Amino acid sequence: MNDDLNAPRAVAALFDFVRAANRELDKPVAPTGTAGALAAFERVAGVLDVLPTPRRRSRARALVDERIAARAQARKSKDFKAADAIRVELAAKGVEIEGYAQGTKWRLA
Repeated sequence: MNDDLNAPRAVAALFDFVRAANRELDKPVAPTGTAGALAAFERVAGVLDVLPTPRRRSRARALVDERIAARAQARKSKDFKAADAIRVELAAKGVEIEGYAQGTKWRLA
C-alpha cells in the first residue's frame, strides 16, 4: 500500500509545502491566503496522519504516567533492576525522567 500511495513522496511534498509556507510567513507583509493554505495543510496532514492530535497526546501522557507509576512501585518493592529497565525503556522513547522527593517528573528529550 505504501508504494501505491507513494507515501515517501507525499511526506516530502508536505515538508516542501511547510518550508515554502515558512518563507512566506517570514516576509514583513502578511501573506494572503494563509487560512486557505493552513486548511489545505491540515487536510493533507490528516490523511497522512503525521501530526499529533490532542487525543494521541493525552494517550501518550497516560502511557508515560503508567510506566512511571510502575517504576515507582518497582522502587518501592526494592526491585531496582525493573525500575532501571523502565527508565531505559522510557529513554529509548525520548522521555527523560527525574526523581525528586515529591515524586518523579518527566519531559521529552
